[in-house]
Amino acid sequence: MRWLEEKEQSRMRAYAGEPLTKPAASILLTVEGVPAIMMGQEFNERTLDTWTSLFHEYRLDWNLFDEELCAHYKALIHLRTSYAALWDGELEFVGNSEDSVLSYIRRSGSEEFLIVVNVSEEPLGIWFDDRRVADTLAEANHRLIYSSGQGGGGGTSPGTHDLLIHGWETQIYQRTHRLSKS
Repeated sequence: MRWLEEKEQSRMRAYAGEPLTKPAASILLTVEGVPAIMMGQEFNERTLDTWTSLFHEYRLDWNLFDEELCAHYKALIHLRTSYAALWDGELEFVGNSEDSVLSYIRRSGSEEFLIVVNVSEEPLGIWFDDRRVADTLAEANHRLIYSSGQGGGGGTSPGTHDLLIHGWETQIYQRTHRLSKS
């Protein structure tokens, strides 16, 4: 089980700040393990004040509903349930040039996905340590299937960087040809 929130701790928003709620959800729903979503977490409910025990009613504050965050969770849950690689596949971390960008590959059978998550507010041009990843991006051997950014993903810029990713953005690429393991 993996979770960002549970009854004995503060909400993700209070702990890490509101901008990190989307990148954290992206990681939770695309890494290995079974994600557990605390009631209201998917729309940025801000408190757990009305929940005193497992046996008492908890009332969500629907006035605080965050449509954008809820849509992000829905999109990620849809991808996770649509592709075995995102719920049962192997996980391979891919190093890159930026400490605040997490990149990894999920694969199962013929499915393969590259997930890139920027946990900073800065747009960043990154270089992948594994040149095979960069080469397949440059060869259009991928398809952007999800971006949490406003611009639909930063994309590639050969010679300048392998990939541009906006602040707090997640990009998920479906690979059309699997990388051979090194």
